[in-house]
Amino acid sequence: MHDETKTVTDVTVVDEEVPSPPIDDPVIRQVVSELKQAAASLEVAEREKIAGEVRYDLALSRWGKAYDYIAREFTEHKQLGHDDAAKALAQLTLDYPFIDRHVYTTMSLADAIHSVLYLEKDPFTLEQIVNDLEKGGYQFRSGSHRREVNGALINNKSVKQVGKKYALRARAQRKTKKDD
Repeated sequence: MHDETKTVTDVTVVDEEVPSPPIDDPVIRQVVSELKQAAASLEVAEREKIAGEVRYDLALSRWGKAYDYIAREFTEHKQLGHDDAAKALAQLTLDYPFIDRHVYTTMSLADAIHSVLYLEKDPFTLEQIVNDLEKGGYQFRSGSHRREVNGALINNKSVKQVGKKYALRARAQRKTKKDD
C-alpha cells in the first residue's frame, strides 16, 4: 500500500466581515429589519434577566438570614420570647403569602428537617418530610430528594425513627413516656 501525506503550508485565514448583498425585495427587507430589532430587544432582555437574577439571589439571601434569625429565636428562645417569635412568623406569612415557598430555602438540610418536625406535633413519614421541604423551597443538591432526606435523617442525632415515621428525639421520648 502506498501512504500519501499532504502538507499544507502558508495558509492565511482572514476574518473579515462579508458585506450583505443588497436586498431588493421589500418584504424580506422588512423581515430582516424586524429580526434586527428583535435581536437587539433580546440582548437587552437577557442583560435585564441576569441583573434580575442577581437581585433575586441577593434578596433571597437577605430574606433567608432574617427568617433564620426569627426561626432560631422561635425554636431556641434566645432573645425573643417564644410567643413573640411565633407571632412574628405568623404575621410574616399573613403579610407575604409567598413566604411559604421560601421557608427552607437558605437552611441546611438538618435545620430544615428539624423545623419541619418541630412545627408538627405528630411524627412524619419520609414522604411527608420531603413534601414539606419541597413546598418550602428547600434547595436539594441531588435529583433524589427521598434519598437525600433519608441520609440526613439517619445521620441526625436529634431525630428518632418511630415505626415508619420520624420525630424529634425529645418529642418521641415524651410521647413514649406518656403512652406508658
